Amino acid sequence: MKPLLRPSRCASLAAGMAISAVVAAALPLYAEDTSTQAHDDDSATPPVVEDQPPSPRLVITPLRREGETQQSAARITVVDDEAVRRRGYPTRVRDQLDNQPGVYFRANGGFAGNTALSLRGTRANDVAVLIDGLPVRDPTSVSGEVDWSRLSTMGVSQSEVLFGAHSGLYGSAATGGVINLRTQRPTPEHNGRLRAEFGSMDTAVAEGRFTGPIGEHLGYALHVGGIRSIGISAQYDRDNNRDGDPGNHERDGFIQRTARGRLEWTPVDGMHFYVSGQVQTAHNEYDASGPDDSDAAIDSHMHRLSAGMAWDIDPSWRLSSDILLSESIREEDDSGYYDQYRGRLGYAQAQLTWQVVDPVTADLGVDVQREEGRFREDPNAPFGPPGNFSDSTENIGVWTSFTYDDGVMYGKGTLRHDEHEREGGATTWSVGAGWWAWPEYLRLTGHIGSSFRAPTIFELHGNNGNPDLEPETALSYSVGVAAYPHELFRLEASVYRTEYDQRIVSSFFMPDNADDDSTVWGVELRATLADPQGDWSLSAYVNPQRSNNGEGDDILRTPRLLAGAEGSLRWRELTLSAAVQHVGKRYDDDFSTFPATRTALDSYTLLSAAVSWEPQEEWEVYLRGSNLTNAYYEDVIGFTTLRPAFFAGVVWRY
Repeated sequence: MKPLLRPSRCASLAAGMAISAVVAAALPLYAEDTSTQAHDDDSATPPVVEDQPPSPRLVITPLRREGETQQSAARITVVDDEAVRRRGYPTRVRDQLDNQPGVYFRANGGFAGNTALSLRGTRANDVAVLIDGLPVRDPTSVSGEVDWSRLSTMGVSQSEVLFGAHSGLYGSAATGGVINLRTQRPTPEHNGRLRAEFGSMDTAVAEGRFTGPIGEHLGYALHVGGIRSIGISAQYDRDNNRDGDPGNHERDGFIQRTARGRLEWTPVDGMHFYVSGQVQTAHNEYDASGPDDSDAAIDSHMHRLSAGMAWDIDPSWRLSSDILLSESIREEDDSGYYDQYRGRLGYAQAQLTWQVVDPVTADLGVDVQREEGRFREDPNAPFGPPGNFSDSTENIGVWTSFTYDDGVMYGKGTLRHDEHEREGGATTWSVGAGWWAWPEYLRLTGHIGSSFRAPTIFELHGNNGNPDLEPETALSYSVGVAAYPHELFRLEASVYRTEYDQRIVSSFFMPDNADDDSTVWGVELRATLADPQGDWSLSAYVNPQRSNNGEGDDILRTPRLLAGAEGSLRWRELTLSAAVQHVGKRYDDDFSTFPATRTALDSYTLLSAAVSWEPQEEWEVYLRGSNLTNAYYEDVIGFTTLRPAFFAGVVWRY
């Protein structure tokens, strides 16, 4: 396809955006009052809050600016520090965000196996991932998906999960939803937290969080942390070892270190500057040739640097902008194809918000990004070195949105146009509305949106790449109802459906666009009992869904049923919590035979629990256990999963 946007033009626009970001504005996310931020010792919030009228949350994901959860016509779930604390400070992101309708994690083995996230049955590369509103992308990953085992959540104070298609706001790869990880912010007073944890699989965790002011107008937030685990054998011995225990096999280890820092400066009221950075390294061992493979390992690095400012021009106008430079590197000796994958992302965005009249707000935004992927050959490739390779792609997107909220009815409409250097133009949109049919007791919502995903550099030119790939598109819609018959009780139900067109599928030879359209549809039902003061809560959900790959079969690794329950109780200095999670039947390809055979994976149920004791406000001791019933299960055929594991830690705050 003939490019509609030349590289020189896009580079000039990117440079202009970068300059404007330094001198003009920042994401509205960063202009929020620090008094609204969650603190580590805030225990007055239920573990998972989802559209709850008595205590609406401040979120950014549905609008690309700060607003309340009730302004979102699409379903949104918020998980904060208190939710993570009640679960016993789990380190894996899947243990923080899962066990709720529409969310499914799967891992290729062990504590740190490659971990993918699916929202409402869509694929991992159909989820747009953000940190503080800025994209997390690796142009060299196979299909553009984020590996959640390598993305640290240390230093994250709140996670926002937005369901449904939102390419109308965020561009490519937002078919299933958007996840935004919000990191620590400076606080008006000095606060700190130190945590140490030890447990099964020779696991050790250490982290420190520190926030506070530097003088009258400057504030800081700093986080450092690391984790080490010997892990388990990533692959199992199919005859004798199917329970996750490494037995006589070699163990696969994992080491990760993370540092995040942020400075915020407010020279005058209504003007706000920030600079933020992140460095992350990881060493991940895995099994490539069997459970006793002691050589296969990946070393990865991620660096992010962002800056910007926000300016409240007057009570009706706000201008905001920021820039991001990001790099990801994965190195693997004797990989058989490429030994190093290096991805770089340059990103800039600006947004103008206008309060037209009291219930109506309009937004106009533009973002520019340049992705670059470099592949270094493996000189020992069995079929000859593939040769070094590099490529880049650029995109500019312009979007607008209108929101209406009079307290009883609210709605949002978005329209976005992207000009991609290779793919040409793509226009996406979304419309959503909500209505309090019975104020404070009954709420109805509906949302529909289109989306697209451009092929990644790897899909085009990597291992058996296909340079003739076309973008895939999708249409997603949902309707929901939420009832609040009592301040302690909440009932929610939603129906969703996603329809693909020209879906990009991988095969043994090369990726290609599917001839037949595929669909995913399902129902989410959830009931919650929660004390408004946060002393206890109980919730349960069931989420049946079906998928069709266009040929009458289920889409691979898509569960037919998700269900679970979770409860917590705070009594004096003790906090108790427990959770049960059920994952239904899935299908996967078994490559131990040739040709590969389609195989059903059994359903499984997991039980976890945690207890913590706070003898003083500054001190906390906790114990966490996972897979307490020793259930055997596979997320991906041929890869083991965790046996029963226990972790104990201590926390000190000031």
